[in-house]
Amino acid sequence: LKAGSPELAETAEKTRARALARRREMLRAMDGPPMFGARFSGDGWHRALDARAAQPGFEKPLSEEAALDRLLAELASGANPWTAVVDRAGLLEPPYLSAALPDPALLGRQRRAKEERLAAAASRLASGYGLPPAQALERYQAEAASATAVLDALAARAEKPSFLREPPLELDALRWSEGRLPSGPRLVRTEFDTPFTNLSVAFDLGAVPRPDWELLPLLEAALGGVGVVTASGERLDYAQAAERRMAEIYGAGVGAVAHPRRDRAELVFAAHASSEEEVGRAAAWLESYLLRPNLSEDSRERLVDSLRASIQGWRGVFQADEESWVAGAAAAYEHQDRPLYMHLSSPFTVLRHLNRLRWRLEKPAPAELAVLRATATAALAAADGAERGQAAVLLEGVAGELGEYLRWELSHLPEDSWRRDLRRLATELLEDVGRPEETIARLRALAKRVLVRAGARVHLNGSPRSLDRALPLVDRLIARLPAGRRAPPAKRQGLVAERLNERLPGLERPVHVALVNNGGKTGTVSVWAKGPGYRSRSREDLLDALAFGVLGGGGAHSLFIRTWGAGLAYGNGMSHRAWSGRVSYYADKCPDPAQTLRFVGDVAASTAIDDPFLLEYSLSGAFGDFRGLGDFTGRGSALAYDLEEGNRPELVRAYKARLLALARAPGTLEAVRARFKSALGRVLVGLPGGKVAASPEAGAFLIGPDDLIEKYEAFVKERGEAERVIRLYPRDFWP
Repeated sequence: LKAGSPELAETAEKTRARALARRREMLRAMDGPPMFGARFSGDGWHRALDARAAQPGFEKPLSEEAALDRLLAELASGANPWTAVVDRAGLLEPPYLSAALPDPALLGRQRRAKEERLAAAASRLASGYGLPPAQALERYQAEAASATAVLDALAARAEKPSFLREPPLELDALRWSEGRLPSGPRLVRTEFDTPFTNLSVAFDLGAVPRPDWELLPLLEAALGGVGVVTASGERLDYAQAAERRMAEIYGAGVGAVAHPRRDRAELVFAAHASSEEEVGRAAAWLESYLLRPNLSEDSRERLVDSLRASIQGWRGVFQADEESWVAGAAAAYEHQDRPLYMHLSSPFTVLRHLNRLRWRLEKPAPAELAVLRATATAALAAADGAERGQAAVLLEGVAGELGEYLRWELSHLPEDSWRRDLRRLATELLEDVGRPEETIARLRALAKRVLVRAGARVHLNGSPRSLDRALPLVDRLIARLPAGRRAPPAKRQGLVAERLNERLPGLERPVHVALVNNGGKTGTVSVWAKGPGYRSRSREDLLDALAFGVLGGGGAHSLFIRTWGAGLAYGNGMSHRAWSGRVSYYADKCPDPAQTLRFVGDVAASTAIDDPFLLEYSLSGAFGDFRGLGDFTGRGSALAYDLEEGNRPELVRAYKARLLALARAPGTLEAVRARFKSALGRVLVGLPGGKVAASPEAGAFLIGPDDLIEKYEAFVKERGEAERVIRLYPRDFWP
């Protein structure tokens, strides 16, 4: 790039935007707590400190301000800094390429290798003890248990800490107020001493008519991912809008989110400023996204790109880390009667919508359209007359996205309904393909219906001065929207139950289900039931809350540590969430879920509730939802969410005060002991004294291959929970 050339100037402008964004990110990191040791907090600070440690000298600047200033000055001078960068980075050297290829035989080899390792280990034990393998394993287990008992005895003699005498009774201690804007929407204002300001406007999605539920997964991209038209009339595509936004403010965007507890769903527009001076620009960006999204027929390719990326992500869930997606799949089964939640958050419901929208936005040439229709017609014929293997061979010959789509779907269809399901896929493909103008027009109409003042709420977070500046700007923006009217909640329906009845007529909604994942090697279990919530006041509910906490958390005696130490699960444990009134048990990467649950039940059954420390430990978990150590943005948003969900500070304070008093009252330890097994039995399958299938609002959701599901089914039947475990497939979540 030559000095003074338009190409160099364009590159400099893009770099300047990213440098300014980097400066704001740096300021944001230094404005909040580093969160060392907190889960999911990332390693940004660790990497930054490592980089500083590598620099010479004793005193070192924590920020990158000086380096960014030098870069911005060099860009402003018109010089070309990239030649030296390219040379230092070796970007002109021949590149190395790598590729990962699927190997269908790999799982089989890994299973055989595991069996061989286990057999070799058993043989070594047998040889060492001079006993047959089964007896040698029993001997080894007894010795390990004896060593564990010694360690437990030492731990029992160690002095144990007590919980805080006067813990905070609220979830947070921050300055906040609520009211209404002159334009009508509810307002929550949370105040901190921070240069950052967050402007958020949430619109109720309850008015979305049933035929438009299928559009909900694309609404976020349609309004926040296609660019904007500025107040001056300048049309910016997605890349141009992103670049200018980075140069002007900290951030902005659109998101759709569902809240199943209160059966709510919202479309949220947000803009963020890193200084008081940026507040006006943040409000302008909020206005552009809200009033002038660049949604037109010219947006089709951008929407298709967004759909492709989302589809690939959802198709890859079975290969992703369990902790990143299992909770969502289990929640979809739990909340299957909340339509808005299902159409926004259920993985396989959303994937079905995305696939259909992808083909509706396709704009094929006549010859391409003929090929698509011929392929769909051939798939329809295969569903009617071919064997499953023949249908798979037919689809192997289909090229491109369409082939990937049909092959993925066929591979996940159950044996008892694959013909009907493939027929539906082919029929809907014929209906869907080539309707981009209609689909984009429907998205625009849906946005017009949703973006009204009725049911909207506003949250402003930042310093008092910045909020005073932002409030009239946001109010004037909202006043420009039509009044509209708030709609009642959508009619509930058991979506998964309806789909299951297509395969298994007459089946009532089962408690024990399993999502089949034959590409996996381990299993994941998620069990839930109704538990005490912040509104609970009865002595029995509060005793149960204390009982749930005895084996929760990460203490040495907890289910998490005991199960992890036994090698029977990785992420695992019991959790009680008072904010949602739910108690749950979770375990992932289980080599045998039935063995894991048997072990967990034995641990719980043998736990002696005779040490007052257990109540102090339980209290520490019950008060672990305190948010005062978090970042300002998250704390403010959480408070606004609490108010909307009905978990007001006075409600939380009353619950925690009663729980604290009960835990330290005479006789509580004995009362918890009496209720311990029945309480934990709500979610621990097979624990004597309890039954998951008989617990209120309970469900047990397993994900794993067929062989592990069969073992789990035998365990469930043995414990009197159910005669069978109902297999689920992605099609059972189809809308």
